[in-house]
Amino acid sequence: AAAVRPALPSSFGTWKKAQKAAGFSLQKPTQTYGLVRTHPILVGKCMASGQGSKRDVYAQWGGSHGRYFALDQNNSGKPCSNFGAAKFLATYRVHGHKAKLYGFCGGSGQPGCHQRVTVLVLTWKVGSRFYVAYSRNEWRSTLVGFARHLRFV
Repeated sequence: AAAVRPALPSSFGTWKKAQKAAGFSLQKPTQTYGLVRTHPILVGKCMASGQGSKRDVYAQWGGSHGRYFALDQNNSGKPCSNFGAAKFLATYRVHGHKAKLYGFCGGSGQPGCHQRVTVLVLTWKVGSRFYVAYSRNEWRSTLVGFARHLRFV
């Protein structure tokens, strides 16, 4: 018999339920720097061309002064969506894997690339898993710390 999956996209109140719906091992943060999850965990289809059978999982944490983190993880091995025209800023290591940091900064009408208000995007791949962590109004080191504090559910 075929495995039964809920209609997608769906939302879940717990990581274990989201993981069951996604069909692959998820990571969740153990450090959110005082931010709290702002909505249920979303599980949907990967929107990248030819990846419709893969799953994309999204969660977000927010706080005062427009601060937020978001985590997007999928099992396609590549991005499920395009986060836009961001500037490459640096390379870091997350659990031994090369991670690339991008920022929406330095252009006309955008904040400087070393300002805290910059929207940052950190991407990395681990086998068939692809991760994208976002932040706003957080320092680079805080976003990298958020990513480094991910643990399997």
